[in-house]
Amino acid sequence: MKRIILTGGGTAGHVTPNIALLPRLKELGYDIHYVGSYTGIEKELIEQFQIPYHGISSGKLRRYFSLQNFTDPFRVIKGFGEANKIIKTLKPDVIFSKGGFVSVPVVLAGKKSKIPTIIHESDMTPGLANKISIPSATKVCCNFPETLEHLPEGKAVLTGSKLDNKFHHHHTGWIGGMKSVNYRTLMATKADKAMYLAVEGMLPGNKLGAKAMTRLRVYKGAQHEQAAQKPEAIEL
Repeated sequence: MKRIILTGGGTAGHVTPNIALLPRLKELGYDIHYVGSYTGIEKELIEQFQIPYHGISSGKLRRYFSLQNFTDPFRVIKGFGEANKIIKTLKPDVIFSKGGFVSVPVVLAGKKSKIPTIIHESDMTPGLANKISIPSATKVCCNFPETLEHLPEGKAVLTGSKLDNKFHHHHTGWIGGMKSVNYRTLMATKADKAMYLAVEGMLPGNKLGAKAMTRLRVYKGAQHEQAAQKPEAIEL
């Protein structure tokens, strides 16, 4: 039986694409294992699917000053050792990473054991975790042609065409009132709604996902009502 290790975590967006792969991977007869952090959201999401879950130590590489910047590198080193041990035990045929800092030790350990590793980058430009992992990957899949400019030639694979091929359907309430709009148009006219729907689609359709959506706030433009939460701008 073929064996695959899925990894990714830190946010639901780094986990739900892996969850979406589970039915097809099972159809293909893969023995599926997941490597994530000890207590991250990925653990809570994945364990619902009765997939063997392996926890490792995880740190975060920040672009701003924090005392944790002095301790997290040691957590990453520990995580690499743990991931290396897991990979040697499981002997997977392939590793698939959806990103997030917990995936970095897994990808690096995969290269050390010469396991083919695929990274999926869903943003226009790679995040910091994927930037670190990409040199150790076999292939990097991306959704946007513009992303190819930021990826090594020969590794990048353009997959899908979400903006043009994915549609949002809604009904006006009148007879024959079913309307459809592709996401390219929706992003141009109602970007806030498009982002809300995108996040909603990535979350599981259960009470946990519904609870998470109650905390989501999306604003179009720089003006917002969340100053009390001291949001930080993130450069991608």
